[in-house]
Parts: sequence; structure tokens; C-alpha cells
Amino acid sequence: MTVETSHLSLPIPIILIGGYLGSGKTTYLNRLLSEANGRSLAILVNDFGAINVDASLVEGSVDDVVALQNGCICCSMAMGMQSAIIKVLKRDQKPEAIVIEASGVANPGEVAKILSDEAMRPFAALELVISMLDCKNVVTYKPKELMLIKEQLRYSGIVMLTKLDQSSEADIAYARKLIQETNPNTVVIDNYQKVLSLDLLLGTKQPTMELDSKKTPATNANDLFKSWSYSTNESMSEAEFQKLLSDLPPETVRGKGFLYLKDYPLVRFEFQMVGK
Repeated sequence: MTVETSHLSLPIPIILIGGYLGSGKTTYLNRLLSEANGRSLAILVNDFGAINVDASLVEGSVDDVVALQNGCICCSMAMGMQSAIIKVLKRDQKPEAIVIEASGVANPGEVAKILSDEAMRPFAALELVISMLDCKNVVTYKPKELMLIKEQLRYSGIVMLTKLDQSSEADIAYARKLIQETNPNTVVIDNYQKVLSLDLLLGTKQPTMELDSKKTPATNANDLFKSWSYSTNESMSEAEFQKLLSDLPPETVRGKGFLYLKDYPLVRFEFQMVGK
């Protein structure tokens, strides 16, 4: 790794946003983008298409790096996390912070190990891990899914409860109990849309995380999930699309994408599915 910088400069703080599939990571990331207010942020994502960035924000794109009018940049992590961070650090204008949206099946502990590389530490350092917890659906998850969710919670300095307005009191109590049993020292946020601002995040530093893989064996996402994608140049009717959805396996936990329907030829729809 080769990055030139002043020996007096502090490492750029990294904020990692994690959470299970459909828990609200992208929704929160969009909120951070909307309140950047000229701050120079670097947003790293597993799949750039997963971020619903309004077209009016996009300024230009070069080699997987998209410049936004509010001063942010967005970089795909398809080339590897360290490579994406190095690409950001080599830009003439260094960001004030780097925000990473992890995959819904990522273990923050494994991500933290990558970011704790001694060669990278002087330039960019992980300071905070945030996990989103879907209160509505967490009670429906199977034991192997819960194992992954517990790993996400275990490494989190902050846990945001999401979909509270769609959850019963019993669902919320179950989510809180899961957090308490897994990581009683984390900070639990109910109404993050109001109280957890970008200014607050940039001033928060999480205590050192335990990265002993012997104590916490990582869950292999490939053992838990299979993915399938579908694309066509022709638009479907609404009935055809509903048929496609009904044919999905009952074990399907997440779906997302964009589509045009014959019934509405001038409209591009965003499709989001979580659980049932």
C-alpha cells in the first residue's frame, strides 16, 4: 500500500454501517448524504446500485468513483475494500470521513480486521460500527440467521432499532432482549432519524473492539445464502411481475431492483422486498 500524506495528519475516521438484509442501512445512508451540507465524505458500498442517490446529486463518474454536488464521493467496493479506500485516499481532496455500508450478510468483525491492517492505520482508522436491527422481522429469522445478526451486534458501538412503527411491543421487546444478551454495552437508539446526526457520528469514537477470531468464529455467508438476479430489456406487465414474485422460493429473505411495467410505460419503479 502506498499513500502519500503528511506525517502530522491524523488518520481519516471510518464509520461502518452494518445490519442484516433489509434492515434499513441504505435508508440511513441516504439520510447521511442528504445532510452532508458541503462536508467532504467518501461513501463506500458493496454495490453502488443499492444506493438510491437522487439524480440531481450526481455530478460525474470516473472509474467507480462518483462525485456528488454536496461534496461527497461514492466508490464501489467491487474491487476490494482496501483498494477502494486507497483510491479515495489518493484523491487530491481527502474526505473528512469515510462511511462504509457493509453487505447485509457481512460480519463487522471480519471487516474490522481488514481495516486494522497496520499499513492502513496511519491513514484511515475504523472509529465506529453501527448496526441496524429490524424489529419487525427479527422474530422470524432462523437460528443460522440469528447467529449472523448476533455477530453484527457484538461488534457494534451503536445499534439502531428500525421499523418500530411496523412492530408490535412483543417484537420490540424481543429485539431489545437479543441486544442485551449479545452486547449489553452497546448504545441502543430508538428514534435515530431525529437524534443520530452526522455531526454526532463524526464526534463518536468506539472503544477498541475484540478481534479474536478464536473467541468469535465468523459465519460464512456463502454457507447461508444463495443469490439470483434477473434482467430483461423488455418491460413486464404488473401481473407478470407478480407471477415472478410468487414463484420465488419461500426461503427468500431479500429482493431489490428497478423495473418498468407495461401498465405504466413512463415510470421506473424501485422494488424492495424484505422477508414475506
